[in-house]
Amino acid sequence: MKTPQNRPFRTTLVVDIENVTRSGMPTWHDAEIFHYRMTRLFGSLPDETCVASDPRNAFTSQRLAEKYHGGFRVRSGRNGADLAIIDYLDEVVERNLRFRKQR
Repeated sequence: MKTPQNRPFRTTLVVDIENVTRSGMPTWHDAEIFHYRMTRLFGSLPDETCVASDPRNAFTSQRLAEKYHGGFRVRSGRNGADLAIIDYLDEVVERNLRFRKQR
């Protein structure tokens, strides 16, 4: 099994909890099933994780993010979680560009 220390690349898992569970109001059981499937797929935890959701599902998202030792984003409104993911990915790009300039 590959661990974050010996992977040839870094992995980032970005999750819109409502989309991956196919539910507008996912339960903790839905999140557990998702976690099980991701563990089976990847074999280990990703290097970085972001879980996004609507404010109604903030507690489920936070618990899932804690399971992955990652962060979570909450945004209300139409496509709120999707917009939160886009903001997060923009931050990742900015952070990587800053890191490259420091080298």
